[in-house]
Amino acid sequence: MGSKRHYTLNPYFKYISKEDRIHAELVEFINTEYPNVIYTHIPSEGKKSRFECYKYSIMGTKKGICDFIFLKPKYKYKIINEKKQKILVYCGLAIELKVPLHNRVVMKGKDAGKIVKSLGKLSPEQKEVIEQLNKEKYLAVCCFGLEEAKKVIVEYFKEEE
Repeated sequence: MGSKRHYTLNPYFKYISKEDRIHAELVEFINTEYPNVIYTHIPSEGKKSRFECYKYSIMGTKKGICDFIFLKPKYKYKIINEKKQKILVYCGLAIELKVPLHNRVVMKGKDAGKIVKSLGKLSPEQKEVIEQLNKEKYLAVCCFGLEEAKKVIVEYFKEEE
C-alpha cells in the first residue's frame, strides 16, 4: 500500500504498541472485507490506574475475554429427508490476537538495550475463556499475527454450498 493509513497520521500513533498496530490493521481488514458483520474489540488489555481497574471491574470487565468478538453464527447445510436443513456450527467467533515472533528491545534491567526474540502468549485466564467459549459452541482461537487472524476470519465467513 502506497498511502499511509488514516490512523497512522494521528500524533498519538507513536505510542501504540506492536500488538495494537496489528489490531488496527485487522479492524481495517474486517471493515473493508466484511462491512456488514457485527463485531467489537474488547479493550480489556493495557495498563490502567487503580481507579480504572475498579471502574471496569464494577462495569463487568472480565479478565481473559478475547480481543475480538463476532456476533454472527456460522451454519452448514445438510440434506435431511430430501430437504436442505440449516444446522448451527458455531454461535459466533472470538479471536485473541497476539503478536507473532518478532525482535524487540529490552527496555529495563541488566539486558536493557539488547534485542531479543519475543512472542505473545496467552494468560491462564485467556486460555480458560477460550476453552469455555469452545464448549459453548463458539469458535474461539488464539491467532499469532495479522495474517493468521485474517485466515481464520475468511474461513469462518466462507459461505457453505
